[in-house]
Amino acid sequence: MINQYVRYSYWAGSEEFTRLAKVLGSRFDTCPAQKVPCEPLGQNIQVGYVFPEAWDLLCRRQGSWYRAASLAGRILVVSSIDLGEYGLELETVIRDSDFEPPLLPNLDQRLELVRGSRYNSMRPSEWERVSEQEKDGIVRQARALGIRDPVDQILLSRSANHANFLEPQYYLRRDSEIIPYSIGKSGNVCSSCLEFFNIIGSEFRTKMVVPCAGAVLYAGMKANRYYEVTSTAAAASGKDRI
Repeated sequence: MINQYVRYSYWAGSEEFTRLAKVLGSRFDTCPAQKVPCEPLGQNIQVGYVFPEAWDLLCRRQGSWYRAASLAGRILVVSSIDLGEYGLELETVIRDSDFEPPLLPNLDQRLELVRGSRYNSMRPSEWERVSEQEKDGIVRQARALGIRDPVDQILLSRSANHANFLEPQYYLRRDSEIIPYSIGKSGNVCSSCLEFFNIIGSEFRTKMVVPCAGAVLYAGMKANRYYEVTSTAAAASGKDRI
């Protein structure tokens, strides 16, 4: 398969970003995220920025993972071309793929995933606080993407999906490499930005990630399609970012 969709992501400190912003702005069409952190993944955006405050907007509860990470306060840069020549250190490369999962968990297995010690020690408390208003929105989004599960099962699937990138139970093995993958369709996963940009799962050289409902609706990513996320720098460090 020929990969046509490619995005490069970088994390920059405020001083580093200030230095680069004028240069990038003079050479590329740039666009800051206005509603959700995944907006810069849009097909028509050349270079996008995600400022810290963008994690407090529509995806505020989901942004609690960012605020709890060592990356908190840093600015995300997402580009359709490699910006390495500008001194940015590459975080991830996101590519279209034709991956199909060999196995997906049932309800009991999803419950087992969220009992994992790593997930429970790392998940922010705000992640679990879902208002009734948000639950209504979650059900509407899920149904728009073909998911008819009760809201509690949708929320379980979304938590189990993140848990699988912290302590993988569903993964491929390529030689000695473990490649975790998303465990549900777009309507059943949430905040895929966390995996796309290495807030979760930074120690894995490769991840296979399904875009969440927000990434489908706001960035135009393909629903239920797996994207390959590679991160040689993160894998070399061997350290998780949470």
